[in-house]
Amino acid sequence: MLQRKLLMSVLMSVLVFSASLALAADQERTQQQIQSQMQQQEQIYGSQLMTPQERAEHRAKMRAAKTEEEREQIRNENTTCA
Repeated sequence: MLQRKLLMSVLMSVLVFSASLALAADQERTQQQIQSQMQQQEQIYGSQLMTPQERAEHRAKMRAAKTEEEREQIRNENTTCA
């Protein structure tokens, strides 16, 4: 009887631990999806005035920039050209 209770206790602990791991992984995945969506939704200033090719070129410049300062400079150049 004691062994059965101990076994049930161990099994319940494993089940709770597994559920916790699955929940943590799901939360991480959701957070990554939200961040990805936010990046995709980030609009380019004046994008409605750009051709699709100009928007693609702007995005390529932003992706190629290695630092936040470089990206900020590209943004500033974009806003002063309008």
